[in-house]
Amino acid sequence: MSTFSRLSIILATLFIAFACIVSAAPIKATPTTTNESLTTTILLDEATPVVKAFKKAAATSGSFTGEGTYYAPGLGSCGWTNSESDMIAALNHGQMANGANSNNNPNCGRSVSIQGPKGSVTVKIVDTCPGCSNGDIDLSPAAFAKIADLSAGRVKISWSWN
Repeated sequence: MSTFSRLSIILATLFIAFACIVSAAPIKATPTTTNESLTTTILLDEATPVVKAFKKAAATSGSFTGEGTYYAPGLGSCGWTNSESDMIAALNHGQMANGANSNNNPNCGRSVSIQGPKGSVTVKIVDTCPGCSNGDIDLSPAAFAKIADLSAGRVKISWSWN
């Protein structure tokens, strides 16, 4: 599927989700008067199912930017044991979609394409990076070496789900 098609689908989904949020979410209005003008602040309840679905869709599709680092893999949160030579990664905790049983995480086994200063690599998500911020990915040393020199330790990356 082309990038334009994916972008069109994502934008259409976001528009529909926003329309659902506006019509279904509890609304709290706080009127305030300043210099004879009326301002109304509307807050959407973060716990509504539509908001949760919207956040999940945004986290599991599209392109992202962040920092790439590397770590010594072993037994990951997906329940698999990997080595430093495997093309694998640990996704930041915010985008990992953690549930009660991390072995059944829907992102376990998904692949992402990562671009770094030296090149690109495709890796499989096998672990969670609890110290990583949204957009960040922790790579095996072999995968990190494809996008940057190991001596760099931390580099700017862009990535997308495959």
